[in-house]
Amino acid sequence: MKKRTARRLAAATAFALPGAAGVMAATQPNPVILTPAINSSVSGRNVIALARFNAPRPVAMARLLVDGQVAGERRFSPAVGTGSVTFGLDSNTAGSGAHKIVIQLFDKSNRMIGQSGVPVNVGDDVVGDTTPPQIAIVEPANGAEVEGVIDVKILATDNSGQNPYVSLFVDKELRSVTNSAPYSFPIDTTNHPNGKLTLEAYAYDAVDNKGIANTVTLNINNPGGATALDEEINTPTPAPVAEPIPTTAAPVVAALEAPQPVKPTAPAKPVRMAAEAEEPVIVSPKPTPITPKQKPAVPMK
Repeated sequence: MKKRTARRLAAATAFALPGAAGVMAATQPNPVILTPAINSSVSGRNVIALARFNAPRPVAMARLLVDGQVAGERRFSPAVGTGSVTFGLDSNTAGSGAHKIVIQLFDKSNRMIGQSGVPVNVGDDVVGDTTPPQIAIVEPANGAEVEGVIDVKILATDNSGQNPYVSLFVDKELRSVTNSAPYSFPIDTTNHPNGKLTLEAYAYDAVDNKGIANTVTLNINNPGGATALDEEINTPTPAPVAEPIPTTAAPVVAALEAPQPVKPTAPAKPVRMAAEAEEPVIVSPKPTPITPKQKPAVPMK
């Protein structure tokens, strides 16, 4: 891409949202590019490059590079540590194919704080529109602690130049649908228990191409608010109870308490001692020896 083309690409608009509601979870040198998404296809005159930052030192300037060429700058006065920066791009001035968009952050001394880049693919406008709208939840920041009534600000554009329909979901429940920009949705957090709250947003163009925004998770902390959600999260999950395994065998406990009867068998024949024998024991007399000197007695007649 030529240098003059890169400058024309970003000539549409450039603005910032300093002091956005809430803060990111922790300071980091590199901005977070919310749109366009990595390797997304873009076309038309209304392409948005949006980044959030929560830098370790105040940001005095944000710079946009397209294929290494400066395409736009935005200065902050006074410098801010947390905010958003947006550049509007006209992809019709760029050649079709792969390009890289980079956003850099600088401090008051013009020292670079950090940078982030995303590859994109620029396609020619055709009759059959297949490019989804670009959408991002700008405020509050992901991980922010909030209370009371907050405004959810969403940025959504379509390559057709028409406002896409934007739908906002709060904890998976549809909260609002509109195609009237700027997209801002008030939410009374006191109607929700203290704890986590998830925001999701989608954008649809006239031919039902769908764009998906970054998911934002907030931490509600209203004074005196209910904390049912936190209690539910912190409640330990009881150990699972094993289901009994069907079996035809008798339960072990029952077997211990009432042992199965033993099938009787024929009693063994008792062994009797000789003194207890039923039949008399016949003892033969000791025979009298006959000697030659002794004659047998003659019976009397």
